[in-house]
Amino acid sequence: MTDTIDIKAADQFTAYVTNHQMTVLHDDGLHRHLRFGTPGAVGWFEIVTWPGSLTIHGDLGGTHTFSRLTDMFEFFRDRPINPGYWAEKTPDYGISLKEYSEDVLREQVVDAIRDLDDADEDTGQAAKRILAAIDDGDACDEDGARELLSEGEDAGLWSDSWEWDLTYWSQPYLRACHAIVWAIRQYDAAKSPAMPVVG
Repeated sequence: MTDTIDIKAADQFTAYVTNHQMTVLHDDGLHRHLRFGTPGAVGWFEIVTWPGSLTIHGDLGGTHTFSRLTDMFEFFRDRPINPGYWAEKTPDYGISLKEYSEDVLREQVVDAIRDLDDADEDTGQAAKRILAAIDDGDACDEDGARELLSEGEDAGLWSDSWEWDLTYWSQPYLRACHAIVWAIRQYDAAKSPAMPVVG
């Protein structure tokens, strides 16, 4: 579930940093200040670390501080992106890291329709109508999504949809997660010039 969102965030980030270069503003043990950007272009981000913490901010959207290990580069280094676990290490956990997702709505609607035991012609038509409405942009915000879910309940497609969580990690937060891992690879490569930078 939500693979589409994760792939979109990864692709957006890869395109964003195509020509980015690292500038080391400070590098003293666990005290680091790194800036990444394309010379002469808009779009940059910075990573600052101190014992026990790492902050990322800039044009990715938002500022996020993570706390877990004494050396936060060690926490993020050579790991797959794990937004749920990483969110637990920031004071923003459960507050501003998620947003309404039309992709999550679509996945839940498709799953609910697939699980129908006895769909007759009327429920089949209702299901097609709701999927078409999602594709047409009628659920671009959560209010529109809830209206469609209510319509689906009235048609007998599902029940208790008010309980459905229609949120997922926000694109800015996912980009920040990708940026941290990517930035640490650039930093490590600069420290060991013989080591190739991957991705």
